[in-house]
Amino acid sequence: MKANVKKGDVVMVISGSTKDKQATVAAVDYDGGRVTLEGEGAKKIKKHVKPKRAQDKGGIMEQSGTVHISNVMPICGACGKPTRVGHKEIEENGKKKKVRVCVKCGAVLTSPKLSQPKSIVERVKKRISRRSDKEKEKAGE
Repeated sequence: MKANVKKGDVVMVISGSTKDKQATVAAVDYDGGRVTLEGEGAKKIKKHVKPKRAQDKGGIMEQSGTVHISNVMPICGACGKPTRVGHKEIEENGKKKKVRVCVKCGAVLTSPKLSQPKSIVERVKKRISRRSDKEKEKAGE
């Protein structure tokens, strides 16, 4: 199934028990056409778990449920409103790139995860490189 929602997008639930609430997309099941949400708008389900070993605890666990992909709309970062998604081709560094666009204001929809470092390892490497740069500056003075 084709979807205009990606992992990390901020979306508004437009139908169901959590209608008009915002959430972040945690996972997308493209084949089943469903999304798992995190945050206020996430649908919570209760699962009964039986202990597998003597040390394990059983009981009722609460976890995020899934919502059909048609019941969420991405929120535009520029205008802050839920919007339908259009597609455009833009040119960057001589290469054509297909991007998602807000239909209402025309701004490019970007995933919040794209602007953040990909992993904790990268963050640590950046901190270490900053420290070594500062140490080099102090040694040069």
